[in-house]
Amino acid sequence: MFIRDRSIDTAGGMPGLIRDRRDAAASAFVRLLYIALASGLALPLAAQGRPQSTAPASTSRPVTPPAPAPMSRAAAAAALARAGDAVVTIIAYRDGTSDVTSGIGLRVSDGRVVTSLRHLRGASRAEVFGAEGDLLATVNTLEQADVKLDLAVLPRIASPGARLVLSRRSVVLNQKVSLLGPRKGTARVVLERTITRIEPDAQGRLLLRLGAAVTGSAAGSPVVNVRSELVGVALGTIAGRGDGDIAIDVSAVRELLARSAARLGFPARDGSIAAALATADTKAPVAADAATRPRSSIFPERYGTRLGADTAGQFVVEHYGCARLESRQRIYCYLRVTNLAQRANFGVKGGDLADSARRKLVVAQNLIAGETVQRVAGWRKKAEIPLRELESARIALEFALPARDSRATRLMVDVAGEKPVWFGPFLLQRAP
Repeated sequence: MFIRDRSIDTAGGMPGLIRDRRDAAASAFVRLLYIALASGLALPLAAQGRPQSTAPASTSRPVTPPAPAPMSRAAAAAALARAGDAVVTIIAYRDGTSDVTSGIGLRVSDGRVVTSLRHLRGASRAEVFGAEGDLLATVNTLEQADVKLDLAVLPRIASPGARLVLSRRSVVLNQKVSLLGPRKGTARVVLERTITRIEPDAQGRLLLRLGAAVTGSAAGSPVVNVRSELVGVALGTIAGRGDGDIAIDVSAVRELLARSAARLGFPARDGSIAAALATADTKAPVAADAATRPRSSIFPERYGTRLGADTAGQFVVEHYGCARLESRQRIYCYLRVTNLAQRANFGVKGGDLADSARRKLVVAQNLIAGETVQRVAGWRKKAEIPLRELESARIALEFALPARDSRATRLMVDVAGEKPVWFGPFLLQRAP
């Protein structure tokens, strides 16, 4: 028989048995908790019941620029035309030899020119020509270079002209891009490409695969996106990589442009680069409208508006007018010749100034190539200009003044081995 203890706790009014059992249980719990804390087995009770973040408290992540708004077809075409005008032609000369190399480059937003280092190998100076064939500057130093990436940066050219904006976003796989090449006659070469692969080099810089080979003469061509922003520079091959379809991502180009100016000389024939000598003629690029063009030059500052064009075999001959130079008592007719096929010599048998009835008035005396009158090839001498594929050259035909009562309105150029081409009628200009 069980007897219930009904004794009353006068202090708290609670049965004594219940109170004793409660005190014993509380003491046991305190002992167990102390043992657990001492042995390191206690769990952080405050953290139970809510998920813990695995990310660091403060992490700085790069912010990806938002995707730009899409452009209309007309706006995209206009932007592509402006971007094409930022492509320049670089002619490099080697002192003491007749070797001349040509290549392609591009002008960025601050006026500097990015090109392939291979075009300048072994050269002592280089001339930079704009989209219209106008001489922008003559340079003989580099601001920066990267031998492994085969990239060179020429100093800033102050002459006005179109320039390319660097894209803030790198390309992605399978993105459609455009490769801008040099002029081919009156039209500019635009090649559509697709990014087939993106891979880093040994230094982690991104290399783009264009899926089609890039010829050596096209090295240095800009690769642009649908907004005609620069996303890469096509090179074809670089050191240690002979894939033939390689382009350098815009991030590597931006890093090269961000380096401080180093004032380097042109690469030697073996590819080595040394610091430029601090002489008077290597301090800065000389703009074409300054001391580079001698006062005795018969070439105009800019070729201006093209008056006509014709083809003669693999050559495109463009006419930019004729001018009477009073200081020399001569007439000069200005032409630009572009070779559309493989390397060949552009030869001229002769030229005639004629009237509106195509009656011959006077025969040309000389073919003058380049920017100085020292490069004169008379008809009894070698009157040929070597041109690489897609390379252009500016020439002038020199005439004595025709009879006083004769008015020259047409020009005939006899391209050796091809055909005579006629230009005109035109208005004979006057030059100082």
